[in-house]
Amino acid sequence: MILLARLGSVVWYPATALSLALMLAISPWYFFLGFFCDTLASALFYHQPLWSFSELLSTTGTNACCLAAACLLRGPLRIDLGLRRQRDVVRYLLVTSVAGLAGSVLGIIGLTLDGTLSWNDFGPAVLAWFSGDGIGRFGVAPFFLIHVFPAIRRKLFGSKYGSLPRVGPSPSEPLSVALRLEVIGQAFAT
Repeated sequence: MILLARLGSVVWYPATALSLALMLAISPWYFFLGFFCDTLASALFYHQPLWSFSELLSTTGTNACCLAAACLLRGPLRIDLGLRRQRDVVRYLLVTSVAGLAGSVLGIIGLTLDGTLSWNDFGPAVLAWFSGDGIGRFGVAPFFLIHVFPAIRRKLFGSKYGSLPRVGPSPSEPLSVALRLEVIGQAFAT
């Protein structure tokens, strides 16, 4: 799932999308799980020291940016998690893009301060990081929000789910052909 050209240059990273979707659809408290998993991946897969700028800025900073985006989209800029209205889609795209850019800049600053990347590579590395996470933000996370998390939210929240924004057909409604085609189309697009 991860194609790593070199440290700081990931073609796409689905864990960011899953973390964002969990924080947005279920609870912002999933920040801690995302942070823990990101820290573990940094140490195990990328061999980054736990006490470093890359750990402080990359892991903490990028997860904090996802948390900020989720809190904004759950709070003051609240969206329908089904992304059915144009306003919700625009808010989602704007907030997650700003958060993604901030997370990319923080991540690359951490890697450059540690000497993993040179300052000459800063611009291209930020762009590569932002683009790689963008696939997750714009393809994977919306797919989870629209097609996966409604069932999970019903299981977790039960009767409380009715007071939360509707995200899909009610459990008693059969899936229409159009909805099935949309799910298949989004899966293939992702």
